Amino acid sequence: MENVSVLEANSQEIKVQRDSCGIYTVFRYDVSVSLLNEGVEEASGWLKMTLIDTSKEEGQGALDTQYVKVDVPAGSVSGNTYTVIFGSGLDRWGATTVKAETVIGNVPCAACNGSGKIPLNLLPFISSLKSYLNERSQEISPYNPPVYVDWDHYGFSNQ
Repeated sequence: MENVSVLEANSQEIKVQRDSCGIYTVFRYDVSVSLLNEGVEEASGWLKMTLIDTSKEEGQGALDTQYVKVDVPAGSVSGNTYTVIFGSGLDRWGATTVKAETVIGNVPCAACNGSGKIPLNLLPFISSLKSYLNERSQEISPYNPPVYVDWDHYGFSNQ
């Protein structure tokens, strides 16, 4: 993904679903992304999609991150639309946007943020599950959003 750059990224907020039991809000976005591969080989990697609170200062409003697997043919521009689902404590319709960027290398670990360190109270738990976690970390699986009810079907609006 070293030779791949994001030419254009447009996001459209499709649905906002409140989950009162989990005390969070589920945001569903359609993100249209155009990618340019200037390399001589097909690029396969990840796009990092970040949900941004637009009321915060630049660099301070990241709410949630999801990763999307992409393949870009050599020497071409590739466009695609991805449906991405985020979870956040923010409960405002229309106050968010999505930023897309390419990931160089592997997707960072969510538990240690790439540092390789974990809190001491997690050590016994992680140690007991080490082989299982190693297997699971090698698998590529899609993000499964929380279960939600389609309130529009029952006559309730999003706003």
